[in-house]
Amino acid sequence: MSAFYGRLQGTASRLMAKFKQGQVVYTITGAPTGPAWNPTPGTPVSYTLDATVQGVEADYVDGSLILATDKQVTCAVFAVDPSLAGTITIDGKVCQIVRVDKVPG
Repeated sequence: MSAFYGRLQGTASRLMAKFKQGQVVYTITGAPTGPAWNPTPGTPVSYTLDATVQGVEADYVDGSLILATDKQVTCAVFAVDPSLAGTITIDGKVCQIVRVDKVPG
């Protein structure tokens, strides 16, 4: 079954690369360095994504954390697992991540 998902992942990645919209970048701050009482933030690492951006689907809107004016990013698999600690930059505008859903879960 994993070979099947591998083929699907490859197909999805090729389609995302072909039809990506604008510039979408995921940025995560590296691990802090220095003494525990005075840590220095790590160097940010950025990943340019093959992605599409659209308005958030109505099923996800909860009125408090996820709003109808939010954006939904769908991207191909990349080098790291995205987390809420990172940010997404969409055509130069930095956006906070409020939810990450992996498909398949």
